[in-house]
Amino acid sequence: MLMTMSIVARINTCAKFVLKSPNKSLDCLYSAFASLRLNVTGSSGHQVTQKCGYARPPRNPYTKPVSFDYAGELMTQEPLSPTEILWKYREIKELQNAPESVRRLFTVEYASGREKLKHRHMMAQERMNKIVEPDDSLEPSIVRASVIVRNMIPHIIKFRHDKRNKRLLVEQIQRRRKLLKFLKKQDYERFIWLLKDLKVKFINIPAFNKRETRKGRLKRLAQEESLALKRKKIEALKQQLAEEHKIFQEQKKQIMNTIEKDITNFNLDKELIARSLKQWNEDKRKET
Repeated sequence: MLMTMSIVARINTCAKFVLKSPNKSLDCLYSAFASLRLNVTGSSGHQVTQKCGYARPPRNPYTKPVSFDYAGELMTQEPLSPTEILWKYREIKELQNAPESVRRLFTVEYASGREKLKHRHMMAQERMNKIVEPDDSLEPSIVRASVIVRNMIPHIIKFRHDKRNKRLLVEQIQRRRKLLKFLKKQDYERFIWLLKDLKVKFINIPAFNKRETRKGRLKRLAQEESLALKRKKIEALKQQLAEEHKIFQEQKKQIMNTIEKDITNFNLDKELIARSLKQWNEDKRKET
């Protein structure tokens, strides 16, 4: 009761203070509440002074780490040499005899971001034209998309709020996956060769990307454990069968040697014995 009356009294004091100063902003009210002290009677009967103030809690928003592992990139973009002349200026013969200060103006060092990207595109296209036929359109398109993806991934990781370029990057990743899937159906050998050449891993996203539950995870682990146990037993049986087969071959060799010795000792006709055994096997087969 005493605490409630003390709070009401302090609030009335703050309201009168604000009404006397109408030109001041709400910061005055916040400062008045910050300087407000409450008298609280403890359980032992002594007075405890508490300071009542408003403090906004610090905001620590959760930032999800940016990851593009689903793109399947096994390597990063190799940096360009700063002394390399841009592709569009290579046919200019006057640059060969030009001074060093003039040649530097046409190198990668003084090129913009778009010019560097264009240079990468033309270099990749020139290299691909030497390997594949000019009529093929899948491989150059996949290489072009790979250059764009590798060029944009470091930018998006550094500037995570660049939503426009992030959307373009996701579109290029999906487009490259679509072209790779079409190439896989058309020619599997070219598909494998291009993956090895570009150092890209083909990750096929399932149709239903369902979140794994605890029950499902336990079921999957039990299935994996059972499969591992089956493989272990099969390997043990194969090893046992190989040992038994080795023993059987040794016993067979010994028996055949004794049969050969008996045939020679008793002067038996080997061909007659073979024909009689064959006839006996045929008669047995007919009876069954």
